[in-house]
Amino acid sequence: MSCSVTTDLTIQRGASLDVRIAVVDAAGAPIDITGSRIWMAVHRCDRAESRVLVKDSDTAGHVTIEPHVSPTEGEFVVHLVPADTSGLTGVRHLYEIWLELPSGDRYAVVPRSNLTLTASLHSTPP
Repeated sequence: MSCSVTTDLTIQRGASLDVRIAVVDAAGAPIDITGSRIWMAVHRCDRAESRVLVKDSDTAGHVTIEPHVSPTEGEFVVHLVPADTSGLTGVRHLYEIWLELPSGDRYAVVPRSNLTLTASLHSTPP
């Protein structure tokens, strides 16, 4: 199982970002994600054991299955909003995105990857 996303991400602190993922099998065919759980976990780079942010499909607005396709096409979006990154300390973080199928099988569709936060001069309007 794989995805079509570049795994390392860079975002300006306090900005929004939609991380779009298309999950496919080894032959490139879409995986049916109907009824699946999806979550993204972010950790500080110097303390990989402690999560600083979790976005999950159980919470409204965190993860959505793409509205223009059916769940059988395997596409979803993880939504990062300004509040998700504005309070994070440090520059380098690690993140993973997981998929749990209704069968209970779990896959790291984005394995441990870098999330870099860049400085913002003014992320809020004057």
